[in-house]
Amino acid sequence: MPPLKCGTWEARRSRYRTLRNATGNTAAPYSLRASIPHPTVSTPLTWEELGAGDIHPADLTPKVVLERVERLGDLFAPVLHTDQHIA
Repeated sequence: MPPLKCGTWEARRSRYRTLRNATGNTAAPYSLRASIPHPTVSTPLTWEELGAGDIHPADLTPKVVLERVERLGDLFAPVLHTDQHIA
């Protein structure tokens, strides 16, 4: 868990993000995030994109994500058809 700085917005936001990723919580792909100065989208990435490290969450605007899905297809689709057991 990230260190907390009591009373700061950064600490509350970090704590919120940590809790959102806890067991039992749901994170939905392609969901909008209320980001400033513009909304971003929770977006599946390829392992190659992660390894390259050249994509930042702020780059994933609704327009960019729609173009990615048109170009790459739905990267999350295989997850919907795979038997998974998370425990």
